[in-house]
Amino acid sequence: MSMNNLNEQVNKRVIFDNDDYGIYLPYNLASICSLVPNWCEDKKMKARTLESFKQKGVLYLVNNKKDKIWYILQDEGSGVPLQKSGKYRMYQPQMSGYIYGDQISAKKYFSQSKEAIEKLNLDYTVNEMLKYGMPFTPEEMKVYSEETPFAKVIYEIIQGERGKFVLEKFTGRDDIEIIEDALSPYEEDLDNGSVAIHPRHDGVTLYMEDEYFKEKVLNVTEDDSWVYSSAMDNNGYGNDCEEMDHEEINYMGNYLTQENIQGYNELRVSMDFEPVTDFRNDEGDIIDFLEKYFPKETERMEQDWLYSLGCAIGRGRAKGVREYIDGEILFEYEEHGRMTEMFIAWPSLLRVVGKNKLENFEGIVDMEINNVGALYDMWYDVWDVDDEGVEEMNTDFKNMLEKINDDQLDNVKGFANIRGNTEKFETQVIAQFDFIPESNYRNSYAPTYKLRNPIPLAGGGGIESKIYIKEWSPDTGKIMFLNTDYGHHSKQNQQTMHIDEFIKFLHNLKNNPEIPFPEEEEKEVNEHHTQRIIDNIISVVIKENTQTKQK
Repeated sequence: MSMNNLNEQVNKRVIFDNDDYGIYLPYNLASICSLVPNWCEDKKMKARTLESFKQKGVLYLVNNKKDKIWYILQDEGSGVPLQKSGKYRMYQPQMSGYIYGDQISAKKYFSQSKEAIEKLNLDYTVNEMLKYGMPFTPEEMKVYSEETPFAKVIYEIIQGERGKFVLEKFTGRDDIEIIEDALSPYEEDLDNGSVAIHPRHDGVTLYMEDEYFKEKVLNVTEDDSWVYSSAMDNNGYGNDCEEMDHEEINYMGNYLTQENIQGYNELRVSMDFEPVTDFRNDEGDIIDFLEKYFPKETERMEQDWLYSLGCAIGRGRAKGVREYIDGEILFEYEEHGRMTEMFIAWPSLLRVVGKNKLENFEGIVDMEINNVGALYDMWYDVWDVDDEGVEEMNTDFKNMLEKINDDQLDNVKGFANIRGNTEKFETQVIAQFDFIPESNYRNSYAPTYKLRNPIPLAGGGGIESKIYIKEWSPDTGKIMFLNTDYGHHSKQNQQTMHIDEFIKFLHNLKNNPEIPFPEEEEKEVNEHHTQRIIDNIISVVIKENTQTKQK
């Protein structure tokens, strides 16, 4: 015996082994690498394999000998090796993304292997036996065959006593027919409501128009139709991104990577703030800090972050509904454009017909055999964010940090300037003059402000100054604002001032008995006013001279 073979025997235990499957209990990572070398050839893949080994429950390996494919079988109901609970997660390790990757049903995978079922302590419900086309006992089948003439014929077909086309007598309504050959789903159309049934050696395939199938077999209501389409990727809906409320940005701390946590804290420390230690309890503190000191950079990040989150939520909801549908249906089906096909094995067909005392295929179509129930509420109950979404959101956050450090300020002095300008903005502008956040369709994620109460101007007549702060740059200290009714503004009343000038402007506006003008406009007005007076004097002189001459 070679050393490698000896190591394999020492480092694993054989749970089950036949011509189809091998099931093993590996003792360590070395054993896994020995059995499945390609899982350990790449460093990242080896790390993910090791990560799988550390997950909750006992890890087994499954080898499909015919397809030469290996799977991980995670016993999630038992932490004791060989004490098999029957509750498994079955998957292949992934290079990246969600650790469990694309999962498959262990019950479905082993449904045709009685020996493997017994070894793994798998327990099947009646519906699961129907779903996976598992055989029933001869005694059970005999009992079902006695319920209706339709059931008896199906039983006789199973026993080889009847030909398949005897089923033509049991179609029911006229638009249900037995066909000799399988349909080509992408090349042929069916009228809405019609059903074509193709008897095979192992069961029957039912063909229906897709909308009719959803209504009659799946019981998908009009309200649930868009949810179904989104989940099943019909008509291109599968990549829908959800529109997220802005308040979801308050929980970004739950998704930040260690790299971004460190970058954020380095930014705080450079501005003489204490680092954050608990990001899981973030209730908006992170975004409040960023909006306060870096509004421009934060605005773009917020939009990108919420978009990434919305797409992740959309993918999660679609996946959740798909998994629910897959778990609820009894018989698998395939959608092909405008046609859907569904297969039912003979034993399962016999049980459905016998249990429900059906007289024909019309009864099968009308019983909503694959009823998936309400989907609308389920869609909005899913809030899972996949690894792809987490990665995208952290990229958005990282890009913002890089922009702050590269394009803004790269030293403590500069950050101190931002901090000083921000504190002056909050205390001497917002608080002192009672500005409030503006809320209208023009508002973006970056906060804009307006005076709570417009300032009455000298001279009366109900004239008021309505100040709107539209842009605020803590790094430069510049404020862009409008001094007018917001609905009637133009570039003539749009101004930009340094915060110190703006504060003086507000004080002057509030206390000066004259309407203030910028220096350039004041000069123009004064000159115009002087010229108007001169013109009036000349006009009066001319008029007086004319009157004298006439006398």
